[in-house]
Amino acid sequence: MTWPGNPNETPCPAHAPPPRGMRWPRTWVPIASAVFAAVVVAAVTGCASTGTSASAAAASAAANSTAPSASQSANSPPGPSSPAPSGPDMLALGQTETLADPSSNAAIGTVTVESATVTTRPAQSYGDGPANGYFVVVQVKATADPSYTDGWDIGEPDFYALVRGTHYDPGNGHAIMALTDAQSTADITTVLAAGETARGWMAFDVPSRHGYIVYAPNSDGQPVAEWKY
Repeated sequence: MTWPGNPNETPCPAHAPPPRGMRWPRTWVPIASAVFAAVVVAAVTGCASTGTSASAAAASAAANSTAPSASQSANSPPGPSSPAPSGPDMLALGQTETLADPSSNAAIGTVTVESATVTTRPAQSYGDGPANGYFVVVQVKATADPSYTDGWDIGEPDFYALVRGTHYDPGNGHAIMALTDAQSTADITTVLAAGETARGWMAFDVPSRHGYIVYAPNSDGQPVAEWKY
């Protein structure tokens, strides 16, 4: 069979026309559709990827603009530090606390808790026992410095017992029953002139054999010294 148009030319078998009644397979339609669909999917995916990348970049930029880096935090100058609060002097019975005027640093005098006796019995046979478990009878000595001529006020209310974090004032509970007649009239409360000395007794009704006798003459209530008994 010859190809129409040139009677002397034999057509290539690969391009021979199909037999009558048959058509070439239309494979280009689904291929073109697949290519089109792939292009669409790639475009959508690219847009989504671009949008995601843009969002991530924006979030990263926002985080970097608001959060200081570790090196920035480490290199930032520290804020002003507060001075550590100073506590009372911790003393043993018989040790002396020396006092000075904070405005002039002039010596005022010395205070000593000379003794602390713990008992469960009243000083008088007819007296009541301790309401909280124990009596603590304390002797205190105070001496004004010879150079301090302004008069030093010292008093029983400047002292208290501290047991397990609880404050006990002198004479609380049945504490008055722990003092003898002589002790009960020897109160430390007085005004000392330069070089003068006073001794006095006080008692506390407390729930333990062990605690602290605290000297806190300051108006803000902060203690100056504590004697452990």
